[in-house]
Amino acid sequence: MYSTILPYLYLFVHAHPQVMGNGMSPRERVLSAISMHETDRKPAAIFTQSATVSQMERCGVYWPEANYDPSQMAVLASQARFLGFDSVRVPFCLTIEAERLGSTVDKGSGGSTPVVRGQRYLFAPGTDEAPDMDLMGPDEFISGGRPKTVIDAVALLSRDLGSEYPVIAGMTGPMTILAGLISAESLLIAIMMEEPAVEEYLKKITVISGEYVSALSDAGADVIQMSEGLASPDMLMPGEFDRFSGRFVRDIFLAGGPDTYTSLHICGDTTAVLRKMSSTGANCLSIEEKVDPFEARRLVGNNSALVGNVGAVFPLMSGTAAECSEAVKLSMDAGFDVIAPGCGLPAKTPDENLRAMSDTVRTYRSRSSR
Repeated sequence: MYSTILPYLYLFVHAHPQVMGNGMSPRERVLSAISMHETDRKPAAIFTQSATVSQMERCGVYWPEANYDPSQMAVLASQARFLGFDSVRVPFCLTIEAERLGSTVDKGSGGSTPVVRGQRYLFAPGTDEAPDMDLMGPDEFISGGRPKTVIDAVALLSRDLGSEYPVIAGMTGPMTILAGLISAESLLIAIMMEEPAVEEYLKKITVISGEYVSALSDAGADVIQMSEGLASPDMLMPGEFDRFSGRFVRDIFLAGGPDTYTSLHICGDTTAVLRKMSSTGANCLSIEEKVDPFEARRLVGNNSALVGNVGAVFPLMSGTAAECSEAVKLSMDAGFDVIAPGCGLPAKTPDENLRAMSDTVRTYRSRSSR
């Protein structure tokens, strides 16, 4: 069968692209950087969604199939190496948990990621009694569906590439999962009108997510990267961050154990919550270009490593190679520890811009001491 033979052949034949240098391995480089230790150079990595159409065409593995088959997922995730990046990362969307817990997901296409189309629970805060969220247990959650697909893909990447490359496993944050189950609009209203119910829902999700983190870590993930978009200051008041997100994120990260590195990504201008993000215990914070990189470094200090903040839409998708190079230099000069796209890559991001990004990271002499 194609999904179990050809993808493996491609992975083995191309196991060691020539982008690797003679210094530290990509794995050593990234893990040292997010530990805020000395490295031979800054790493160029992708902590968020990494796949593009050109990568799919190059390896013959496409969405949506790669979102549902572990071997295809692993092969597609491995392609960023050939563009000069120091990491491999799965999965490619933020609908996995909501789908497993009962929401309806549109699988997307070769150029678009899955999206939630129908929420599992109907909840109109203030008009109806809060629904009893009868979620499956954590053991059942990780034993099937796409959580199991991601766990198996992580195991494949760890086995075949993990000695050279850090394996980054993405997951969805608790508030963002809850939005996928009751809708973002209902969640934001419920925070104001049904706070006890929201807290109970988040506690249940935290137990499941903690088990998922543990399983990903056991499968070989070096870094757990959580995307918690609903905790952005664009959606949630900064003063409410810890009550509805931060404390649950902290508990989820702890479930990975002391040997698993953690990264927290929140979209938008997160300047107002950067210190709160760091207080979750995340080893590194992944932030967008909307945040001034110098201010981010000042606010976070040495409490967490910084990952980013080259704009995913502009310049990476729609800009020129020269503009990508300049954006990289800005993040490097500001003292970012890992130079990465500020958010998930759009599927149509061109190879030449990604190569310009990784090439600049390797060759630019940053003014930062980091």
